Amino acid sequence: MLSKEAFEQWCWQLGLSDQAKAVITQIRTSPPARHVQSSADNVSRTYPSIKMGCAIQFESHRDELPFAYVTHALGAVVARLPVVSVEPKRERIRQVVSDAVEHLADGNIAAFARSLGLPRGTVENWCQGKRIPEMDMLLRLCYRLDLSLCEVLYQEGETLQPSLRDPVPPALFPSRKRTAIDKERIFHLLEQEASMAENPPPSLKEVGLRLGYQPTILYKINQTACHAIAKRHTAYRRLLREKRLQGYREEIRQIALYLQAEQMSLTQKHISRYLAQPAILRDPKVRSLLREVCHEVKTSSGEKS
Repeated sequence: MLSKEAFEQWCWQLGLSDQAKAVITQIRTSPPARHVQSSADNVSRTYPSIKMGCAIQFESHRDELPFAYVTHALGAVVARLPVVSVEPKRERIRQVVSDAVEHLADGNIAAFARSLGLPRGTVENWCQGKRIPEMDMLLRLCYRLDLSLCEVLYQEGETLQPSLRDPVPPALFPSRKRTAIDKERIFHLLEQEASMAENPPPSLKEVGLRLGYQPTILYKINQTACHAIAKRHTAYRRLLREKRLQGYREEIRQIALYLQAEQMSLTQKHISRYLAQPAILRDPKVRSLLREVCHEVKTSSGEKS
């Protein structure tokens, strides 16, 4: 927040009138006028604002805490602009991130990225200066490092004291122990799966879950059996779809006969009102089926008359 002298200088630079200065001064010196409420699905809390020198109230169900943090961070930067003579450069962000990696992860970029829940390549690009985080990501980074945006942009790098806030639990990144695959055993198990008359036939993904391996690995071990498993499952899915379409066809036919008896036109709009699931008409095949059934009903009615 600007000091009184800096504020006076800022007003002088902008040529503000005494009335405008009085209004801004009143706003700057007034406490936050925010009244919050608590309920079963809402919790009220306070956000300690160093810039304003007081606690700001917020409500949980309105996502006001991140809004308060963002406005506080950006407001502090805007307030400091009149007294800043040098703009922050890209090198500044690179240096801050590199120092944080060194300070919090002993220079291990991968470990630092894991603790933030970010891809290793993203942090590496920041450290090398190839890219810099956009404003939304920069604000998230400031929050996680427990640094203000002003500190990151303007304070001397040697004086920064980053500390990791809300680190990602290590359990989310379990170490993978590589074990040798018993290819002969998996080969025979795939042969058994391909020859079994299981109903419904499982997909290759389901077989992989049973055996504990990805389908890509199974294909490398026994491609023929994998093709057989996938082909059988695809045929089963196709059969289910045909049965489902036949059910839709019969339902549409009964509705069309009813509409015809009521002397109503056989249109998609009229038929959809009586369908158990009108959303099935989003399927082009079902719409084509509807046109075929309507044509058959109209033709049959014409022949009888």
